[in-house]
Formats: sequence, structure tokens, C-alpha cells
Amino acid sequence: MGSAPVPGGLSTGLGRAAVADPVTNPWGARVVAFEGTRAEGVDVITWFSDANALVSALAMEIPLWNVDPADPDSTIRAQNIANIGGRIVSGGGAGAETLKFTIPALQQILSKDAAIVWIGSFDGLLAGAQDYPVQLRGEFRGSDGTAPIRDEERDAFVQFLRDRAPD
Repeated sequence: MGSAPVPGGLSTGLGRAAVADPVTNPWGARVVAFEGTRAEGVDVITWFSDANALVSALAMEIPLWNVDPADPDSTIRAQNIANIGGRIVSGGGAGAETLKFTIPALQQILSKDAAIVWIGSFDGLLAGAQDYPVQLRGEFRGSDGTAPIRDEERDAFVQFLRDRAPD
């Protein structure tokens, strides 16, 4: 991908999730930091064991990417966003069945920090009809990505995803 590493690297949940295995951590998101932010250049696919962990990390860590310790307003903003994220998670709003309602709220609270290009399951990448899974499968195959990943392509697709991870 040629992107910047996640701020904080492997010491953060998102940093570890960027190198996690999507087969054993099947809930993921592609996150792209906005230009002009302190995290500019970050473009990463992260993988978590469940949707709750995914939403928790996105809501509680991404706002910290852009905190300027010398600016009390940015610190307060990050704390407020993390509190909102904590309420979403503790209220059960990040379960697999409620994720579709959680995503718009998550995108709203992160609207000044990063875009969530895609959020969903590994199975969704393998066979989903959304734009991003189709695009990714097309990049993998070097052609049309509308067809689901076949069983015999699965290992190569997983390797393709790993190769896209930032250094």
C-alpha cells in the first residue's frame, strides 16, 4: 500500500489489528486518515476477533491520532469521541446484528479524522457485492472482481491482503 504506519504502531489495538490474520480475526475495516491531519498517509485494513472489538478500537483510538497535546481543545474532543465510542460498545451497538446501525454513528464521530472506506466481515470481502469488496477482488485477480473468491483462491487472497498491510 505504501502508506504510513498506524500512529503508535504495534503498541495500539489498531496497529496490532493491521497485521492480524483475517482468517482468525474475521471483522475488519479499511481506514484512511484525512489529508491535513497528523495521521495523514495512514491507509490500513485492520482485523479483529469480533465486531465489538473493531468498533471499540476505531472509536477509541482514531481520535487520538490527531491529538495535539499542546491543544486542550483537541484533547477534549478526542476524550468526548472516545466516550461516545465507549457508550456504543457498552450498549451492545457493535454486535454483528447491530453493526449496520453503528457504522453511520462511527463515521459521524470520526468525520474529522479518517474515512472508513469499508467495514465488515472477511466473508463479506470474499463474496460481498459492495463496491470495496468487488474492487479488492478485482485488484487481486487483475480483472473483474464481481465473482466471489473461490475456495482454491482463498489462501492466495489472504496473502494478497497481508501484502497490502503497511510496513
